[in-house]
Amino acid sequence: MKETYNAEYVSLHVRKSNRAALGLYTDTLGFVNKGIEAKYYADHEDAYEMEKSLLTPEEEAARKKGDSEGEKKSSKVKAITGGEVGKEEGTEGEAPKKLSKAARRRAARKAARN
Repeated sequence: MKETYNAEYVSLHVRKSNRAALGLYTDTLGFVNKGIEAKYYADHEDAYEMEKSLLTPEEEAARKKGDSEGEKKSSKVKAITGGEVGKEEGTEGEAPKKLSKAARRRAARKAARN
């Protein structure tokens, strides 16, 4: 997946009640629990949000370095736009909409180009 899709990580959801799958993904395959998705399944059971990095330690270090530089660029975008990235105009007093990871990445790439 890394070579074909240039993916940095893979993610999945596991039912909180599925201890066998949770053990497989965390202990055997090296996934990390990133949080809980409330009422993820049709029967309203919560799910663990799991993620595994596909980056080498060197790539991970370069990414973290890039993230700190990305924060500086994000501040630049906020200064230019006068607010949060992704916040719609005309929504004064309303909370900004939460962007998906993909949308945040697109906004960061766009800011890096400017």
